[in-house]
Amino acid sequence: MKRISLAILLLIACSYTAKSQKNYKRALIIKAAGDTVKGYVNYKEWDENPEFIDFKYSVTDAKPNRYTPDMLRGFEVLGMDKYLSYIGNISADKSKFPDLASNLDTTTVHDTVFLQQVYKGQPLSLLKHTDNIKTRFFITEKNEAPVELMYHQFYTNSLSIQQLKLFHDYLLQLAQKYNTSKGIEARIHKADFTEADLYDIVKLINNDHVTKTSGTGGSRFYVGILFNRTTTDFVGQNPLDGQKAYSYIPTLNAGIDIFRNKYTQRFFLRADVSLSANMPHFKYQTQGIYSYEYKFKQYTASLLPQLIYNFYNKDNVKIYLGAGGGINYSVYGKDSEYIISTNYTSNAYKNQYEFDAMWFSIVFKAGAIVNKKIEIYAQYTPPANNSNYVYFSIRNSNYGLGVHYLFGK
Repeated sequence: MKRISLAILLLIACSYTAKSQKNYKRALIIKAAGDTVKGYVNYKEWDENPEFIDFKYSVTDAKPNRYTPDMLRGFEVLGMDKYLSYIGNISADKSKFPDLASNLDTTTVHDTVFLQQVYKGQPLSLLKHTDNIKTRFFITEKNEAPVELMYHQFYTNSLSIQQLKLFHDYLLQLAQKYNTSKGIEARIHKADFTEADLYDIVKLINNDHVTKTSGTGGSRFYVGILFNRTTTDFVGQNPLDGQKAYSYIPTLNAGIDIFRNKYTQRFFLRADVSLSANMPHFKYQTQGIYSYEYKFKQYTASLLPQLIYNFYNKDNVKIYLGAGGGINYSVYGKDSEYIISTNYTSNAYKNQYEFDAMWFSIVFKAGAIVNKKIEIYAQYTPPANNSNYVYFSIRNSNYGLGVHYLFGK
């Protein structure tokens, strides 16, 4: 438990350290007067749309210039992300379950904000704004001002949830104006108020079969191998209590990383699938006349969802900490053998113990990613029970060093 608590504290400490790091990327800003200026923006993995940006004319400048939406027409981090300034009314009702209004709330507030460009097309484009209240979506039509897509979700008097999808009506108007192809109305009526659905609908209205999203979500695949030591031990009322056996068999793994922001890659969700084997062999001699020997074979397929955080995050070198859980399914050899010997006799028992086919574990890891292609990491799995009897249990733990090859950018 002390090791687990320490790992959690390290993750928290590193997240605070990471927030203070600077990440200046080549960028353009468009000032309110229309002047376009090249420079560098401190680009972050913003949970909410930025309220301001820090801009340097040269990356070596000692102090950045700070710009708010009212000072710019927008800014673009080249090859990555684009934001446009917006002055106007935005909806103010809460629409995230379970924090909903108790009745229909159509309140708006006048504000000046940066809108993130999710998709750029003709004649329509899709933009997004997220703050501590909600996520809003906007449509721009040709060179006109952005229009918010209205969606309300609220509780009724019977405490059921009511949805008012006004954005359907607006999208239908745009479809009638630009694309009346068969089936488009049905697609709009089925659309939910999500980025994926709205992106598909706007592309459909544009009759766009080529343009890809300019949003920040992304993913990559990887394959690798983990060179590890698996420790199996008995705990409880058993002759082998306190005894440990070690197995050194590499683990093969592959998986996918899902990014909230594919450009910064500060934080990501990892889904790892692995195949491993464990062949412990116990030998124990008591102070009396008895000796014990036990061995078995275990083959395991594991699904390991993990959260990874790069606390040092540069383009060519990233250093991370991560944690997750394991859902493990094991099959066991039929030739396990338990031998009890004395100076005079020896008795062998087949399949002495029963093991759980499904068992759970947690995992901690730390590593580095070099040149976006090679990952080197250390992994620790604390003891996890895979056989539970009334008075004792059998557990596995694991230390290892591994390497992954990463596909994609």
